[in-house]
Amino acid sequence: IPSSNPAETLSASADFFRRHYPQEQGYTALGIATFGPVGLNPNKPQSYGRILPGSPKREWRNVDVLTPLLRACSSEDGAAVPVHRIDTDVNAPAMAEFKYHNTQIIGDDDTKSSSRLSSLAYVTVGTGIGVGLIVNSKPVHGMMHPEGGHVPIIPLPGGSNAADFGYSWGEKSPFGGKNTVEGTACSVALTERL
Repeated sequence: IPSSNPAETLSASADFFRRHYPQEQGYTALGIATFGPVGLNPNKPQSYGRILPGSPKREWRNVDVLTPLLRACSSEDGAAVPVHRIDTDVNAPAMAEFKYHNTQIIGDDDTKSSSRLSSLAYVTVGTGIGVGLIVNSKPVHGMMHPEGGHVPIIPLPGGSNAADFGYSWGEKSPFGGKNTVEGTACSVALTERL
């Protein structure tokens, strides 16, 4: 499904789920991994399942991602609602990698315990820099999701205009997107600099 504006993208996604609805048992689970920041606390219904106001993707701010997809995956009468979970597009694959690794362990008990993970960091580099963290077998959530892109960096002396590294939509991010991991290495910053 091509990504366009929120209404078109969510409508096309919901249509896909409705067209493929399993008639016998319906959908039993729905997992959504989305760019963020996204509201992840189900005890905060005003933000749960919504792209939060701080998103650099302005047209997606405050958009409810969860409800239209959950409706499309529920029975027509709304009585059968699948188990569902929403997380960031870095925490979801971090948890998948974590679970996959821990289910693939073979060997004797000594080997298993020493190679079993309790924590994991998953880093993505794209339009931003994302970090998914699993600590003590649970994804890290809190006030915001873990943020690796806005970590400040100190330019090396004599570096090539490192003080100018940044990107056009970084102005609202910490440090204005200047001298940060994301302002130096994300695809937007690299494209604008080249």
